[in-house]
Amino acid sequence: MKKSLDGNRPWAEFKIGDVVLALDPIRRSRNAPKWLGPFQVAAISRGGAISLAPHGGDDAPPPPERNCAHHQLVRLEEVPKPPIDHYEVDRILAHRRNGKAMQFKVHWRGFPSREDTWESISAFPDPELLTGYASTLGSLRSANAVRKAVGMPPQRARDLQPRRG
Repeated sequence: MKKSLDGNRPWAEFKIGDVVLALDPIRRSRNAPKWLGPFQVAAISRGGAISLAPHGGDDAPPPPERNCAHHQLVRLEEVPKPPIDHYEVDRILAHRRNGKAMQFKVHWRGFPSREDTWESISAFPDPELLTGYASTLGSLRSANAVRKAVGMPPQRARDLQPRRG
């Protein structure tokens, strides 16, 4: 069983100098943090064991007393600093109805996809972005639901231009 698990588990590649969080081997309670750190990868043995060193200033926590395996570590990624004054919408990815309100999944320019958020119609001062999204939808029913939520008249099937492929 161990051989099967080890063969199917993807190995995280760490290099010396990477900043990581380490899994706490002895959590005292459920409210205790699961991950300790941040730490810096100090050395990697030939067998794959990873030694950690403190990362940061004097207030950095001490590293674990023993070496860690690759599956006990998570790379601490640098998150880009958002602009303070405003966020810019890159594109709208999807829509959903939350009760009676329509929400839209927004991809923000300059941010990774894990930072996508669901926003209500009130977050869009300009309805042009929403109507542009409605025109990209393949279903007339979905497009009309978005147009109705924005306050625009629905589009009829006979008003549509035939698609040329």
